[in-house]
Amino acid sequence: MSQFQRKLRELDLELARLMVRPEPRHHTTGDWDFDNTNWQLSSTIYVSPPSALEKYSTVSGTDQQTTLLVKTGVVPIGNVKEGRLVTQQRPGAIYNLINILFRRQDASNLYVVIVRASGSTTRQIIARKIKADVSTNLADQSYTWGYQTWGNARVTWWNDYVGLVIRFEYWNGSTWIKLFDAYDSENLWKDTGGRVGFLLQSRYLVGSVANPYVDDTVIYGVV
Repeated sequence: MSQFQRKLRELDLELARLMVRPEPRHHTTGDWDFDNTNWQLSSTIYVSPPSALEKYSTVSGTDQQTTLLVKTGVVPIGNVKEGRLVTQQRPGAIYNLINILFRRQDASNLYVVIVRASGSTTRQIIARKIKADVSTNLADQSYTWGYQTWGNARVTWWNDYVGLVIRFEYWNGSTWIKLFDAYDSENLWKDTGGRVGFLLQSRYLVGSVANPYVDDTVIYGVV
């Protein structure tokens, strides 16, 4: 077992404790680089007060995206090789996307876990590799969860003898449920790592309950 995997076991115990006895978490948008301003902090839809991050569109019915990446100069995880992202997520509608990004070099080279509602009670999760703008799906599975309901998810990625392992899990109220382990033998950017963050997509105007929301995001990483 690698040092990173041993550390993950310790994190599992700590995160389970936090799920049973939630503690308030306060983060700042100053820790993130945003590529546009089509987002806000919602004080009406959130998990932990006072707010959650809401992505919206400035034109009703038109899909618009916002990318937010952890700032390399604010928190020391600018080039994460192995890591974990835990977040509360609420897709809001079937057209929206909550993309969890890691080992990101640029918009054309990265790994991504896509969280989307494929129906009012189904959440679809896709692990994908993007290399030189060519996308390859590594896993594609679904589980039952409402699209306007908060759900806690975690994505973990690490190096193993098979290459890169990408694990998606969700919290069912009492324990973490593994949906899949995805594998990529190519294991891109293993030695350099990359940036971590989100790409959010919506077609609804500001304040809509159908927008995607994220809250209580925690990131761990080996750099």
